[in-house]
Formats: sequence, structure tokens, C-alpha cells
Amino acid sequence: MVVTRNGKPVAVIVGVQDEDEIERLLMAYSPRLQAILEELRREIREGDALTHDEFWAEVEAERAQNGRRKRKASRANR
Repeated sequence: MVVTRNGKPVAVIVGVQDEDEIERLLMAYSPRLQAILEELRREIREGDALTHDEFWAEVEAERAQNGRRKRKASRANR
């Protein structure tokens, strides 16, 4: 359903099935998310993106680093 003001469309009412669908709709129209996705697409086009293996290596390195930080903080609080 299209909502109009003075004959001009100003909103759309869309039926949804569940909360996941609401989230997908909100994300699809998020300017911030769209900007992030466009930047990522640009990086991929220019070959400036991580490979699958590089990505997961960075994730694992970050997890290991965070684990060391947590253990140090735990020992310091004793």
C-alpha cells in the first residue's frame, strides 16, 4: 500500500512474515550499510580485498590476541 500526501507518495506499507524480514528490509534501505557494501565492492573490483584464507587467518590471529588479553586481565585481577 502506498501512502500519499497531497497526491505524492511519501511512504509504503509492506506486509511482512517475521522479524527477519523486517530486518532485511531495514538493512536494504540503510544508507550506511549501502555505503559499506559499495566500498567493499570497489575493493573487490580493484583486487584490494582479502582472499578467503587471508580473511580467516586474520580472524584467527585476532581471536588469539584477544584470548591473550583476557588471560592477562584475569591474572591482573587476582
